[in-house]
Amino acid sequence: MTNQNDLVKNLIPLSEYRKPQFLFYDCKTSQIYAIDSYNSNKQSIWIWVGIVLVVPALRQLTNVAFIRSSVLKIISVILAIIISFIISKFFRKKSFENKRLYRVDKCYYQKSDFYSFAYRTNQLVIEGFAFVCIASVVCLGLYSWGGDLLFLFFFYMMTSLIFTLIELNHLKRGQAIKKLKEES
Repeated sequence: MTNQNDLVKNLIPLSEYRKPQFLFYDCKTSQIYAIDSYNSNKQSIWIWVGIVLVVPALRQLTNVAFIRSSVLKIISVILAIIISFIISKFFRKKSFENKRLYRVDKCYYQKSDFYSFAYRTNQLVIEGFAFVCIASVVCLGLYSWGGDLLFLFFFYMMTSLIFTLIELNHLKRGQAIKKLKEES
């Protein structure tokens, strides 16, 4: 199990190719691995549940009291960042839990339309990451300006998503696709 845990740290998600099969590139050994029924987006379900449950409660709480103290704002932002980092580690562990990795022959994918699909997926991830970063900065600014707990909550959600994308190596996808294409 320790060997698979070490391998999982090096895996860069490439793209879903066949419906249940998700491909990963191992940056250390230049191998392609696949996992069936992989879903790295489970955190999006938690985000939506959090929004549905927490937003009304935070809106009521904010109507009662705004946070005006700069020290409390800074402490709450630091706490939100720490919690989001811990949550991202949890989602990384959950993404690969009880999943069997198996090696896939690179030649099959090097002679297919896989690269164009993987490049489009990579572009979407980069655009999504940029959007999430901008949204996080906007929420942080609005929280700092007004002290509204709702903006702190959205900052926490966006930061959690940023850490999860980084933790799951989504941002290294373009480099992995380029390296894989050069090897062919």
